[in-house]
Amino acid sequence: MQKTKKIKNYVIRVICFICLFMLPMTTLNAASSLKLKYDGKTVTYKKSTAKFIVNGTEVSLGNAKGLIIDNVAMGYYKAIFEKGLGATCVLDNNKKKLTISKFDKKVELTLGSKTAYVNGKKKTLDTAPRKITYVKADISRILVPVRFVAENLGYSYTWTNSNATGAIKCNWIEYEKDGKIYKYTGSKVNCSYNGKNISFGSMPGMIVSGSAVLNAKKVFSTTMGLSYAYSSKNNTLTLKNDSIKVVFTMNSNKVLVNGKEDKVSVAPFRLKNCANGTTYTMIPAKYTAEIFGYEYNWNNKTVTSEIYQKGTVDGLTVAADASICFTLPKALSSGAVKNSDKYWNKKFTVTINGDYRDYLKKHPISIRNKVVTKYAVALNSSGNTQITFTTSKLQGYKINIKDNIIWIDVGNPKNIYKNIVVLDCGHGGYDSGAVGGTAKEKELTYKILYTYAKSYFNKDSSNVKAYWTRHDDTFVSLNDRAAYAKNIGADLFVSLHMNSASASAKGTEVFYSLSNNSKLKNGLNSQTMASMFLKSMVSVMGTTNRGVKTAKYVVIHKNTVPAVLIELGFISNSSERAKLTNTSYQKNAAKKIYETTEEIFKKYPTGR
Repeated sequence: MQKTKKIKNYVIRVICFICLFMLPMTTLNAASSLKLKYDGKTVTYKKSTAKFIVNGTEVSLGNAKGLIIDNVAMGYYKAIFEKGLGATCVLDNNKKKLTISKFDKKVELTLGSKTAYVNGKKKTLDTAPRKITYVKADISRILVPVRFVAENLGYSYTWTNSNATGAIKCNWIEYEKDGKIYKYTGSKVNCSYNGKNISFGSMPGMIVSGSAVLNAKKVFSTTMGLSYAYSSKNNTLTLKNDSIKVVFTMNSNKVLVNGKEDKVSVAPFRLKNCANGTTYTMIPAKYTAEIFGYEYNWNNKTVTSEIYQKGTVDGLTVAADASICFTLPKALSSGAVKNSDKYWNKKFTVTINGDYRDYLKKHPISIRNKVVTKYAVALNSSGNTQITFTTSKLQGYKINIKDNIIWIDVGNPKNIYKNIVVLDCGHGGYDSGAVGGTAKEKELTYKILYTYAKSYFNKDSSNVKAYWTRHDDTFVSLNDRAAYAKNIGADLFVSLHMNSASASAKGTEVFYSLSNNSKLKNGLNSQTMASMFLKSMVSVMGTTNRGVKTAKYVVIHKNTVPAVLIELGFISNSSERAKLTNTSYQKNAAKKIYETTEEIFKKYPTGR
């Protein structure tokens, strides 16, 4: 019994100990009955004591704890503003006047008075600054309303009630240079390298005398790979690569490039960021980039120094592996550049609003991929520049635009596009397919799957690249159609047909081949694909569901990817023929084929 009682007492003590450490921060930060003297009285202070953080670092207040008086956080002015913020503080004991100033702001306070002056303008305080004696520590300190002073010096101030903490932060870059504190309120300069933004943390670039200066180590060494060496003895920075060596002298416009003297318009300098205490070497962005052979562009809209690796022709800046690259004399919007894929002729065209023929003669297009065999520049009937590129084999391409720079990635379709489908318009040429009245199957499949579906698959927002087995009224053999998906590296194959039987036969059915029904790694097979297309086609056409069926039709039987053959409706049935020849139904069917294809790729991603 005695042993059980001891165990119970031990458990209670453990629980109490744990609860003590689970108390909220305000309890841990509470004053232990501070005895204070101010306003001619001795009082016992039992509220939470206040803490203050300046630019992320907590201010050391020692025994002069921060107090909350009249619901206002008060703090020792010397610790917070003189030491923490580097402000100039002048106390006139005779007049009981305290002046706190920094840069272009001056706050004048009078002990015991709620009247203050900010740059000469009168303001009223919620509580007066006071001289307070901490009895136990036997010290007297002047405490001021921290928010009022901080905000009127131009800083932001945030109070967190849960831990009784006031945080002061500057909205500018505050730095120390040559022993003096400076306030930078200009634009914070960003920087990108080959199109990717560089993260600067608390020390972004700056504008000095109209030019951008950047953190030398972060940009030119860490990001771009140049060798970096700073000598505190000589006050010099040396940057170099295999062929170029540049020596900057701090605060000097003279530079040595491979031993020869050169000049920079803005002298490099060292500064200490007051926000984190770190010293940085700042150098002119444009000069440094260009002296090392990079292309430099200033983007005024985003305040960004854009640095790119140079191309091989005309000093062009592009991605290092771009197949085609060229510049134009002015910046372009994406809407000003159109393209058309003539893959059946191993060509593609890029059309640009305006006449740039003379410019492109003087600034030739750079071809950096042997598969691109030639290009031709001409003016089209609308007066716009049309560039036709020819490749040695069918290729995919992606056009990139950056201001006045265009570069094009060219490669095997699977390396360019995330999702690829082959669309097969049944029949063609001398093979008209089924005929009903004046309607021919080859014309209906072409109109739905090419004329109308093309507008969906080729739109900018499409996530699917489509290739067609025929783009006009041409006969294509069944074996060639089946092989097309493998030849270009497609992911899916969809063939469209119209059915024909007795006049009473009706409905929609979708076929797949049992010999081409293996599941891909993403779980898709031809049968699943057929089910999805059947459901969508029946819903849009309002036809009878004749089900998913199997057959050894060549285009699906000999295919190498999930493949389906859609029999949309019966051309031999007068009511269904009316739908199949109706423009609205045709457009709706085309849209649904596109949407179903998108849905399949979304549900069964290729993983590219």
